[in-house]
Formats: sequence, C-alpha cells, structure tokens
Amino acid sequence: MEHLTDFQLMEYLSGDAGLLRRFLCRRHLRRCPKCAEQAKALQDELEAQRSLGAELKSVQKLAKEADKTMTMPKAPVFSKDN
Repeated sequence: MEHLTDFQLMEYLSGDAGLLRRFLCRRHLRRCPKCAEQAKALQDELEAQRSLGAELKSVQKLAKEADKTMTMPKAPVFSKDN
C-alpha cells in the first residue's frame, strides 16, 4: 500500500482537496494506521498554528488600542539662542 504524502494529507486536512481526493484520502486513512497517525500529527500542528495565529491577532489588537490611548510627550523646542 502506497502511503499518502504530507502534501496530500495537508490538502485533505485543510479542506482544499477536491471531492474525489477527499474520498480517497478518507478511505486510505481508515485502512492505513501509519497515514492515520501522520494525519493526526499534522492536524495537531495545524491546530497549534491556528491557536498561535489567534493569540497573535489578539496581541496586535491590544497593541493598536494601546497606541490610540497613549500620547507621547512633546519634545522640547530649542531656539538658536539656547
């Protein structure tokens, strides 16, 4: 039995695979423990990346809000006489 590639698994897991490819991957994963294990590992990695992405967006939003509320002190104005 030929194993699925990481690319095929990622395409399947991300929902980018077409109808036939999804069917074939699903059928293969039911029959192949090695590919099912790899798919689980890739799914866990995808979920971790999504979680980090959500955290990053939250931090960026907080930073933007902080920028709006903070005011920088005005720099002293020096004249040529000083």
